[in-house]
Amino acid sequence: MHPEVKKSAPAKITALGFIVVIIFGNLWLVNALMSTVTPFWVAYGFFTGVVLVFTGGAGLGYALIMRQISEPKVEPGTTDSTD
Repeated sequence: MHPEVKKSAPAKITALGFIVVIIFGNLWLVNALMSTVTPFWVAYGFFTGVVLVFTGGAGLGYALIMRQISEPKVEPGTTDSTD
């Protein structure tokens, strides 16, 4: 992946979403192992993380497609010199 795309806002949103999913997934797991009722905010937090992942992933896909479309196509074996 191109370095500019790695540092883009959609990439950061996706990474943040994965962090949120991991944190709230661990909270859910702890409650399940302790046989306690999981608070509603854990489910909302997990859902928020999933939404962040899909939103960032869609933006990242869009950025990659636009980068692929906008790159100039150079045929192999030719030189691109504009004198």
